Amino acid sequence: MGEELRAAGLEEEQKILSAMGWRKLFKLEESPDERRVRELKAVVDTPLRGTHSIVVLGGKGGAGKTTTAVGIGSTLAQLRNDKVVAIDGNPDVGANLAERIDPTTVSSYREILAAESLDRYADMRTHVGQSRASGLDVLGANRDVSDRKLLDTKTYLAAHERLLRFYSVVVTDCGTNVEHPVSKGVLTNADSIVVVASATRDSAQATGRVMDWLREAGYHDLLARSVVVLNDVSGRADRKVIADLVSTFARRVGNDRVFVLPYDPHIGTAGVVDVDRLRPDTQRRFLEITAAVATNFSLPETG
Repeated sequence: MGEELRAAGLEEEQKILSAMGWRKLFKLEESPDERRVRELKAVVDTPLRGTHSIVVLGGKGGAGKTTTAVGIGSTLAQLRNDKVVAIDGNPDVGANLAERIDPTTVSSYREILAAESLDRYADMRTHVGQSRASGLDVLGANRDVSDRKLLDTKTYLAAHERLLRFYSVVVTDCGTNVEHPVSKGVLTNADSIVVVASATRDSAQATGRVMDWLREAGYHDLLARSVVVLNDVSGRADRKVIADLVSTFARRVGNDRVFVLPYDPHIGTAGVVDVDRLRPDTQRRFLEITAAVATNFSLPETG
């Protein structure tokens, strides 16, 4: 009888009590917004078949590309039961991903590839940094200026392959020049892309040119999985400009895949990004962005 009732949809739906505020105190049902948050978190925790590589791109410097990569990676690390790593795929001298996650990180690609015995996650942990706040691991660029060897495509691909033995999700902070050989190498292994622009017309135009280049270069599958982030890096973005940009990008990728990241003074300090110190609306937006990316997790890999 129970199975028949279940099949007929006649069983009483289990009510989920609120875990927040006065609703929790009086044991009331969760609000629609709480339900939405729970649903977004469930999407982020979508089971993976194999691994997934997320690439964060931007058309101009200063758009908040690196902090967006940190925010997405941190959200994934907090909500998923598997391992997540952010890696610096920027070949420029100014690459600084590790400084935004764990400034004590000393190893880079060279050490990962030179290590003879990387059999367990514990072995890998000796070569990567980690965020105390989120548990996100990070592989940075070589910061030893006196012994710097700029990143090349072969090195990136070899390290990426080795990291996939230990991590289910890899988030790569790419450089701004998509025509650079390293950027092209990064894209060959990408399963999803996040394109970041500051909420200004010139930055958005540069990002639009990046998307045009991707289309002309044949990355149609990646564009179909893309998410656009418009970042109010100064807190002074013009609302009409933002609305126009959202509308323009939505025509390319869909209304549900364009997000405006609000200004957050914690991010503006340009130090380590602690997701727990972000404003609630910033945390919520990163959750929404990450969930939009995670809708690609159940799709076949493109790389």
